[in-house]
Amino acid sequence: MMLVAELIEAVQPALREILTPEELAETTTTVTWAPDFTAGLGRRQAMSDDEPLRPEAMLEVRTLGEHRGIWVDGDETSSEVYARVRSELQDFVAESGFGWGQLRP
Repeated sequence: MMLVAELIEAVQPALREILTPEELAETTTTVTWAPDFTAGLGRRQAMSDDEPLRPEAMLEVRTLGEHRGIWVDGDETSSEVYARVRSELQDFVAESGFGWGQLRP
């Protein structure tokens, strides 16, 4: 089972590849949890780095006033998490006010 710290480490390369240096400087990532999976962004409890991921865990990415939640669980490998989060970040940027319509490599 993957720990929160391992997840954050696995997604750092994806963040650096998709976001510009200016965007990255304004970006925060938090892994959150709520017993009710319908709990919205910003209403979930932050998990500590040494906690194992739970099925209801979410990686929350905030940058330049925009917020995206990505469901995560501890069953994926680091490379699987990286690939999936990278794809989600591409969508996030393309749908955001700061990167509208951009498909970044």
